[in-house]
Amino acid sequence: MPTHSPDAHAPDANATRTATIIGLLAIVLWGFMAGLVRLVADSFGPTLGSALIYTVGGVLLLITRRPEPLSRAPRRYLLLGGLMFVAYEASISLSIGLASTSRW
Repeated sequence: MPTHSPDAHAPDANATRTATIIGLLAIVLWGFMAGLVRLVADSFGPTLGSALIYTVGGVLLLITRRPEPLSRAPRRYLLLGGLMFVAYEASISLSIGLASTSRW
């Protein structure tokens, strides 16, 4: 009598639950980021506030993660990824920071 083996393509319940929690946490953290940008922009101005947030974030990343040297990454990846990151962050940070009120 053959034994029943689990389907290799069936989702694992723990993996699904973990992915759901990570997704919900991402939404909460994005909301926190928007509030933080607004709070810092009110104190330091929209441009300096955004620069401060991402500078502190970059320093914390260097301290906690120790990423590989940039010379190992492909130049095209760095250029395109960097340009897209700067465009996205400038758009969202400046739009939140330059808003006339803190009401959405």
